[in-house]
Amino acid sequence: MLPIQDNSIFTDSWWIYGQVLDGDYMHHRALYGDLGSFLAERFARKGISVLDLGCGEARHLIEALRGRQVTRYLGVDLSPVSLAAAAENLTALGSAHTGLIEADLLDAVSEEGPGFDLVFSGFAIHHLTFEQKREFFLKAAGQLADGGGLVIMDVARETDEDRATYLDRYCAWVTSSWTALPATSRQVVCEHVRARDFPEHPATLAEMARAAGFSAGGEISGRRWHRCWWFEQASRA
Repeated sequence: MLPIQDNSIFTDSWWIYGQVLDGDYMHHRALYGDLGSFLAERFARKGISVLDLGCGEARHLIEALRGRQVTRYLGVDLSPVSLAAAAENLTALGSAHTGLIEADLLDAVSEEGPGFDLVFSGFAIHHLTFEQKREFFLKAAGQLADGGGLVIMDVARETDEDRATYLDRYCAWVTSSWTALPATSRQVVCEHVRARDFPEHPATLAEMARAAGFSAGGEISGRRWHRCWWFEQASRA
């Protein structure tokens, strides 16, 4: 079985991932901007506790949380390089109780207890197998307080795409559009995508969420393959 998460692009080639973020090739600014607006409406002045699974350096989620009363933040990632950067970025949350764990996200979501208002995962679960994604939804549901929810930001296949078609189209887009990156860097990205990306259709993720007990959900934002969804925790009453 493949590792649950492959972090080689974040450790061996961290500078490439930094270039991807700096170039905004995966539409992080728009997606996280829309997420920030959603969280402002959803949580308003309410205190919010956050479990961030596959947190990376956390800079974009922290920006989306700006203006929110974050009472607790716990970030989980396999990459010590990412976590070191996240530790610096977390100072922006001020007095919030913060913590970082170097661990696989499925292990972490199993060990943490319920009580989070928001469970978030950004561009991580597409590395999981189909069965691992189903497990992720079930475990994420168990981490939430009443009234909480799960936000997933990730890549997803379009309606007419099987995985092979998605890989060909995505890598063709990387090769032709990510022009600020050297050709060798684009090749590394495409090798990573072809070896480690297992995106689902949005409808498949929605069905997994329903099967895990989430009562509602919907798309917050989308830029072709790059999407952000909210899944509401079902009432425990």
